[in-house]
Amino acid sequence: MHTGIGTSHAKIILIGDHSVVYGEPAICLPLKAVPCRITVAAQPTGEPDWLTTSFFTGPLSSAPSNLHGPLALWRTLAEHLRIAEPLRVTIDSQVPTARGMGSSAATAVALVRAFFDYAQQPLTDADLQKWAAVSEDIIHGTPSGIDAATVASAVPIWFIKDQPVIALPDPLRGVLVIADSGKLGETGPAVAAVRKFRQTRPSQTNAAIAELGQIAAQGRAAIHQNDLAALGRLLDRDQALLQGLTVSDPLLDQLIAAARQAGALGAKLTGGGRGGCLIALCSDLPHADHVAAALQQAGAPATWIDPLDSEVQS
Repeated sequence: MHTGIGTSHAKIILIGDHSVVYGEPAICLPLKAVPCRITVAAQPTGEPDWLTTSFFTGPLSSAPSNLHGPLALWRTLAEHLRIAEPLRVTIDSQVPTARGMGSSAATAVALVRAFFDYAQQPLTDADLQKWAAVSEDIIHGTPSGIDAATVASAVPIWFIKDQPVIALPDPLRGVLVIADSGKLGETGPAVAAVRKFRQTRPSQTNAAIAELGQIAAQGRAAIHQNDLAALGRLLDRDQALLQGLTVSDPLLDQLIAAARQAGALGAKLTGGGRGGCLIALCSDLPHADHVAAALQQAGAPATWIDPLDSEVQS
């Protein structure tokens, strides 16, 4: 009895949150060194289609509405791959939801990989993105595609909407601390707020979006030059612009200040904002440990440490 297996991982946006929606570039990182992975297993069952997750186990027909994206993807893939027999699908996810870490995209990518593996059919990167978009379009409306591209990538990427994804060749030094603010992110309202600002304050908002794009280009140069201090300053400026667009919130601001006071080279929100996670760039593992401890003391319920390159020394 063949079991199809698909995996994926969390992601963060280093630079380019919100501005990427408007065609500006973003730098995105797969989080492979932290325990935030998703594994999907698909196998035949004598029962009706059956789903097992951390919060629901039962027949597919009884699955809750908040799973409508993955369920639509399941049905679409089964039809495309001509899978006629009922399946038992198990989704084992360690990626926190509504935290800006790509949970829905990671689920979609792992589900596509599992179904293609079950059907023993080849899967190209382009087809992976196309099929993952079935779920992402339902959940997010018209996403940029940045989440699906990053959770499927093994390396940092340079992303511009509707353009080919570019793998960044330069190793990203330093250590990243990711901290959960403890508050669910509000991506939809945050995106809507920026859209409304573009209508009511077009000059100011468009200038901020353009500068966020420039910061991404400068960040790419800083990574190429291995200039962590410059990259940290860019993260701080990025956060200031996101605050001006009202997509941060007092809790994120408080934790970001705590990370900077503890010695982070720079810190900002990541993802949609108004909750979710923040990131703090550190020079090495001892500094990262100190910053993580400070964030926990300041109220962050969870932190993760990701050495961005294997050459980072403790």
